[in-house]
Amino acid sequence: MHITKDHEIVMFHDPHLDRTTNGTGRLQTHNYHGGLDQLRTNKLPAQKIPTFRETMELLMRTENQHCYLNIDVKVDNEPELLFTLIKEIISSYDDWEALLAPRLVLGLWHPKYLEPAKRLLPQLARAHIGMSPGLARKFFWEDCQSFSMNFGCLVGGDGEKFRHECKAAGKDFFVWTVNSRREMIKAAEWGAKVILTDKTADFYELRKEMEADWPAVSAETGKAFGWSSIWYTGVANYVLGAWEQMILEKAAGTFRITAR
Repeated sequence: MHITKDHEIVMFHDPHLDRTTNGTGRLQTHNYHGGLDQLRTNKLPAQKIPTFRETMELLMRTENQHCYLNIDVKVDNEPELLFTLIKEIISSYDDWEALLAPRLVLGLWHPKYLEPAKRLLPQLARAHIGMSPGLARKFFWEDCQSFSMNFGCLVGGDGEKFRHECKAAGKDFFVWTVNSRREMIKAAEWGAKVILTDKTADFYELRKEMEADWPAVSAETGKAFGWSSIWYTGVANYVLGAWEQMILEKAAGTFRITAR
């Protein structure tokens, strides 16, 4: 999610409009009303940029009240403003603390979002999004109920240890972005609470196969799975973790443990 110039929260992945829409420039420099609301996606069928308000309307429909929303809080958002706006919107619904708040998960990349999230939105669960079990342990372990981690960082020895730590502490782990069949199977084998994928139709079909014959499906990954990609190695994970911290600190400030 991102905040527009006129303080509307929109559900949009990139900080810039160019890649996926017929607009140009940085999203946060545009007004939504009379501006971004006129844009459409490049891929057909052309769609408008949805707002957080519209998304909550969908979630609160009777037929959708079994659905959860995993919110990716991008680090170009100012936390006090973002969480205040979220609170205003979700608290406008009757019985929101029972019907809506338990179905929203705040995904946080940077530790500076932890204290404002706890203070302004204590009703919402918090998940760290990241690529490094080391950073997750050091900065987010005490304040997050779940961890949304890059698939590759959970394969090797430290990743396996982190998965076991999560289970022992009663913390869920989510896995992203899982687009290959073998990785989907492995994530299910690990007991991931959530599998994030761009290929939902493929995953639904695979899940039917898992339910019908799990032993046959699980056998597809093989014992040498951990050596099947350079991205599963300790060296790759160290580099990705260091790169992640560098990029996030450049965008949002030095990592530090916030006051609890």
